[in-house]
Amino acid sequence: MRMNNILPLYMMFNGTNIDESISDKMKDWLWLFRVFILIGVTIFTIGQLAGTPDGEYAAYIWFTVGILATWIVSLRIIAKKSSGGQSMQDIKTGVMEMLPNIGTLIPLVLMIYISSKVKHIIEANYNNLPGKYFWFNKFVFFLIVLQLFTLHKFYDGGVGDKKTYPTKGIYMAVLLLLSILSTASAVELYVITTSFITDG
Repeated sequence: MRMNNILPLYMMFNGTNIDESISDKMKDWLWLFRVFILIGVTIFTIGQLAGTPDGEYAAYIWFTVGILATWIVSLRIIAKKSSGGQSMQDIKTGVMEMLPNIGTLIPLVLMIYISSKVKHIIEANYNNLPGKYFWFNKFVFFLIVLQLFTLHKFYDGGVGDKKTYPTKGIYMAVLLLLSILSTASAVELYVITTSFITDG
């Protein structure tokens, strides 16, 4: 008997449902994901208090690592649930589970790019930057953190569970709106910074 046939029988014999075991692993990871978010907020706050852009740059990289890890975990869970062979429905489920990650990654990658491009300018002119810059900087960060917590709630209902699709649809709509707002705000932040360079 092949090993991948023995494992389900062993788990059934011990009264353990495979889907429940996979779901527990996802919940364990989501607990770590919350820790990831809190550490990122702490890094950003320290950077703000120290008056250096390094903190926010590190926080955005930290968040990105957390999202990529969540992406990998959820992909593995979908692969395990469809181990008997992928159908068109499995592919649709995979796409639906991955879209929120992509929507959250877009403003994060944009903020990492912006932070790396203007870091030396901010360090040299931190006390002379316009108030609008600080407002938008904090606003973008707030929106991204809100996205991360919404993403956490999205996966908290389980991965590939059809019964949670109506609720997940609401979370996806919220994530889409937050992604548009945070991306637009990040672009505005870049415009403010480059305008300061030109005018300054």
